[in-house]
Amino acid sequence: MNQPVEWILERSRLLRETHRFRPRELFRLVRNTDSGELESEWGRNRQVQSEVEALDASRDWEGFSVAYDVLSIRADIYLYFWREDGGTCLAVETDSQVPYLESGGMAEGEWLERFMCSYVAACGASACAHGRGWSATYKPLEPRQLVSELRDGTLFTRPLPGFYMLSEQFLSVDTVSALLQSHEAKRSAQYFLMRYFKVAGGYHVFSSVCQRSWWED
Repeated sequence: MNQPVEWILERSRLLRETHRFRPRELFRLVRNTDSGELESEWGRNRQVQSEVEALDASRDWEGFSVAYDVLSIRADIYLYFWREDGGTCLAVETDSQVPYLESGGMAEGEWLERFMCSYVAACGASACAHGRGWSATYKPLEPRQLVSELRDGTLFTRPLPGFYMLSEQFLSVDTVSALLQSHEAKRSAQYFLMRYFKVAGGYHVFSSVCQRSWWED
């Protein structure tokens, strides 16, 4: 993304307020001198009570994460932000219970799926990928990788569960429909749990996190 962290936090503020995100701790991301990759600087976290405080403290850092108490679901969520090639990258980490939540009458995994759809769209990110077999490193996701995996069907052979979003600016609805038809045998024979739907903001979503079609309500 080409927008600064301040812009992203403001764009997603209403979503965090709706779910009563309360900032708790701030962590710094630092560059490993051997591998050149970013890592969390554990053990030097500091208590924070607001995102303004977190932004002030991290202004000269390459990246940071904020730990939140999410009161609406009584769980922990970490939001990550770091700079890469003049842009801003994002990541979301949840505690182990969140993917299985059945909060407020929702189906298992529905809260997480809804939140991720809303967060990605609110931030204006181009793409999102999460799942087993997907590297959990602080590296920017290239939308063209998802485009390539959709075209050759690789996305539907990744281990489940998985969650992927891609802006319609990279693939049209008609193109995705044609690709889904071409890979129908592969999807239905082995990975029929991977569902496809569209959400506001112009995004394609491929997910096996939840099995209820909540977007049709």
